[in-house]
Amino acid sequence: MRSPLRAIDGFSRILLEEYAPQLPAESRRYLDLVRSNTQKMGELVDDLLAFSRLGRQPLKKQSVSPEGIVRESLEDLRSEQEGRQVEIVISALPDCEADPALLKQVFVNLLSNALKFTRQRQVARIEIGFEEKDGKASLLRAG
Repeated sequence: MRSPLRAIDGFSRILLEEYAPQLPAESRRYLDLVRSNTQKMGELVDDLLAFSRLGRQPLKKQSVSPEGIVRESLEDLRSEQEGRQVEIVISALPDCEADPALLKQVFVNLLSNALKFTRQRQVARIEIGFEEKDGKASLLRAG
């Protein structure tokens, strides 16, 4: 799946580099969208591959502190926060029984999405905590 995405990204980049002055603004915008979306798709493919590798390993369920895993995940995503004003609030999270590697992958995916979807905001606020409402738990809020 990566090969066709790299080809699409590469050819659209070449078109932009070599023919941008001759293209109407709307055409350049479309090519920028093609490149942006192929890069996002490439990230999704990478995430799926990483997740599938984790899924083939036997579960190593143990008592974990999600707060530490959240902090590790945020450190891994430091580059996605550079040049932005992002306020991250981490509230208390109860310990739970989980596979630490799988739980970390879940938090990396959730936090990466929160950072992506708040990219257009001047100040992004991401809250990580535990809240139970009507018998349902929620862990993450982005705004």
